[in-house]
Amino acid sequence: MRKFAYLTLIAALLLALVPSVAAQGGDDMMMGPDVIVTLEATPFAEGVGLASVTGWAHVTSDEASIHIVLEPNGAELPEGTVLEGWVVDAGLDGGPGETNVSDDDEAYGVSFGEPAFDAAVEAAPYALSTGILTETEDGTWEVEFQVPGYNFSPYDAVVITAESDGVTTNGFDPRPGTPVFAGGIADGQPADEVMMGEGDDMSDESMSDEDDDMMGEGDDMMMGSPVAVVLAPTPLAANAGLDGASGEATVYIESGEIEITVNLGGVVLTDGSVLEGWVVDAGLDGGPGSTNVTDEDEAYGVSFGEAAFDTLVESAPYALSTGVLHDNMDGTYSVSFHVPAYNFSPYDAVVITLESDGVTTNGFDPRPGTPVLAGAIEHMGM
Repeated sequence: MRKFAYLTLIAALLLALVPSVAAQGGDDMMMGPDVIVTLEATPFAEGVGLASVTGWAHVTSDEASIHIVLEPNGAELPEGTVLEGWVVDAGLDGGPGETNVSDDDEAYGVSFGEPAFDAAVEAAPYALSTGILTETEDGTWEVEFQVPGYNFSPYDAVVITAESDGVTTNGFDPRPGTPVFAGGIADGQPADEVMMGEGDDMSDESMSDEDDDMMGEGDDMMMGSPVAVVLAPTPLAANAGLDGASGEATVYIESGEIEITVNLGGVVLTDGSVLEGWVVDAGLDGGPGSTNVTDEDEAYGVSFGEAAFDTLVESAPYALSTGVLHDNMDGTYSVSFHVPAYNFSPYDAVVITLESDGVTTNGFDPRPGTPVLAGAIEHMGM
């Protein structure tokens, strides 16, 4: 793996961000920002040919929604490259802003059921993908994204990365690639104070529905859809009294969509707990299924601009949250989730974790908690 020196200018762009605190569940605790974040170019942007690009993101924390807009200003993406959006929380060893790592989510066992993976994930920044930016009819690059039953309170930065389009011999690595734009959420202007009238570059209108630039669009990346996944209790489920729980997920691989339903078998979740869904790709050091780690997303620089963080992220499994499951008040919980212009081809498992609801002195840690249900995604045609 290539090694890059630490870039202090990226640190200046990403650090000194002030975190907000809000609950993962519960409207009474939600007081997150609703802001327009200006996205600044990192030193890597020039190498990708994007130095002239300008952009912004509308972040609504309490709704866990974001709308990212980049104005190319004549710039063009290199062939085989896409732009992906992320919201990022710092790790114990650093990153943008202040970390929200806590042990509150691990009362019944550590994430992935493996202390070594847990340590790696806690040390590195955690990045939640917001999907691939696609070109609109107006010529801008945009993405809109929302996570069910969630909020963005732990996240301090919006980052845009340059990624391989996934149509490669090594496939699609779901981890962050080269950071080319970044902005601190705490530095954003209140959305209701920003002029957003007709003709204004910051008008928060819906983007085009066209998905022609979907990552991994080639036939070699299309692995069949839908795929049914049976969710069975993990060994750690018994610690929480959930060894009788069951569940199922329907995964639409080509379109980056998933529907999850869990039946607790008559068990009631303890106060202060929620269920959260994840799709998981193994790391270089193990995890469910086979890893999709490659260096092809890092042609212009490593993720987070820091080789040490990159090493930690590549060693551990990567988990993409699908949101907090909704209580249907009949003993079942469910969630439906979609990532724009994305696909789930690199993921080999659906995992349900038992998490703190975030209403704690330590706030909401966005990393996975105790895995209580899991099931393999058996890709069709493989």
